[in-house]
Amino acid sequence: MGLDRRSWARVLRRAGGTVVPLPGMGRRAAVGGVDALADELLGRLGEEPVVLVGHSQSCQVAVAVGARDPRVVGLLLLGPTTDPRLLRRGRLATRWARTAVHEPWWQVPLLLAQWLTTGPRRMVELWRRTSRDRTDQRLRGVTVPVVVVRGSRDALCPRDWVQQLAQLAPRGRLVELPGAAHMTPQTDPDDVVRLLRELAASAVVHARAVTVRPARPEDAAALHRVSVAAIQESAAGHYDQRQRDAWAGRRTEEGHRLLVERTRTLVAEVDGGVAGFASVALAPVGQLRAGEVDQLFVDPAHGGRGVARTLLAAVDDAARAAGLRRLETHASWRAAPVFERCGWTRGEVETVDVRGVRLTRVAMRRELPGAPG
Repeated sequence: MGLDRRSWARVLRRAGGTVVPLPGMGRRAAVGGVDALADELLGRLGEEPVVLVGHSQSCQVAVAVGARDPRVVGLLLLGPTTDPRLLRRGRLATRWARTAVHEPWWQVPLLLAQWLTTGPRRMVELWRRTSRDRTDQRLRGVTVPVVVVRGSRDALCPRDWVQQLAQLAPRGRLVELPGAAHMTPQTDPDDVVRLLRELAASAVVHARAVTVRPARPEDAAALHRVSVAAIQESAAGHYDQRQRDAWAGRRTEEGHRLLVERTRTLVAEVDGGVAGFASVALAPVGQLRAGEVDQLFVDPAHGGRGVARTLLAAVDDAARAAGLRRLETHASWRAAPVFERCGWTRGEVETVDVRGVRLTRVAMRRELPGAPG
């Protein structure tokens, strides 16, 4: 909280990188919530894959961005705070004092200078607006590799708290630095850089794994295979066998060929094979309205690799290029959380008849950031 590039100087000298100051986090400016801070950070990302490193409270923002944007291929979370048990000021102050006695005192002038730059008012505002945001819940939607790091003497970041965070992230792991306290970017830069480089090496493989291209008519058989597998396997926890059989039974290769011809259908590939696909109507066609996302399926064999998130980002780009301002869909209960993590909002629950079997789903909408006004 309140820290800026100066706290990262020893890491930057060893590994390079860019520090992005945000309101209340190195910049004296009005503070919004976690999503507003995430929006600002997203606006600073380039086109290339990126590993995000958060420290202390900024871990909240890193996680929020990691759950939303396919450019993020890894997260390194150093001493993530905001354990819900530490929201009371008295308890937080006690934990802060227990941690501070283990920090090297040479840091004090550096910390004070950064806090004065950010300003106590903005630091308090940051805590009030963001501390109750549940990082643990957001991590469930982060499919890229996540490394959670804790100093063994960090009372602000209890061990059971970081264990929970690492377990909730689908690809998370916990690393504990013996003898370290909370300010690891300043006090343990060699360990931070080592972990960052290890994460970046694995993240590069992850980043190269998923590519998106326009679908072709000859993809119809692969699209049919992926959709049936996703329905029968991935949706098994949300619909019973009879419902899944009815849903999968209505799908045909010819139907997927027509889908490719009539809508903007995008294919995600992993190692040259079809890993998933999505389709969006860029103009009214049949019963679809302009901006309606009609299909989103991921091969179960490629789950947890950010395929759906990458496809939805490509759908956003296609819709913006077509001049659309909003998107809509009718999401299955399996897909709804994925859409939500990508910025969609839920509407009404709908009931549909599929080959004589009743299924429920949820209407969802998305206002496109950066779309023409």
